[in-house]
Amino acid sequence: MITDPSGDAVEGATLTLTAVNTGSIRNTVTNASGAYAFVDVPPAAYTLTIAKDGFTSVSRPVLDLAVNQTATYDFQLAIGSKTETVTVVAHRDIEASTAELGTVIAEQQINELPLNGRNFTGLLA
Repeated sequence: MITDPSGDAVEGATLTLTAVNTGSIRNTVTNASGAYAFVDVPPAAYTLTIAKDGFTSVSRPVLDLAVNQTATYDFQLAIGSKTETVTVVAHRDIEASTAELGTVIAEQQINELPLNGRNFTGLLA
C-alpha cells in the first residue's frame, strides 16, 4: 500500500523495481486503494523506487527476493517536490499477505544430506 501523511491511499503512484545485477526494470502503478503488485518476479536483489507528482520520491535500496517469496512493503509518501528523495531502510520484512511456506535450500546443504545409495529421490523426504 502507498499512502499519504494522512493515511489516505495514493492513486497513480509509479513504482519501479530494478534488478541490481542485470538492470532489468519492471513498472507498475497503484490503483484507487493505493495497492500495487509485481507478479512473477525472479529471485534476485532489487531496488524499489516510488514516485508521484506532489510527493517526495521514496527509494528502498536493496530488496533480496527469494524463490517462492511473497513480500509486502507499505510506504508513506511525504508531501513535497519531485526533486526530493527519501531512502527507506528497514530491519525486518513482514509476511502478511499470504500463508505460503517456502525456503531457499543452499547447494552446500544439499551436498551434505546423507543419501542411501545416492538416489536423488531421497532428497524429497
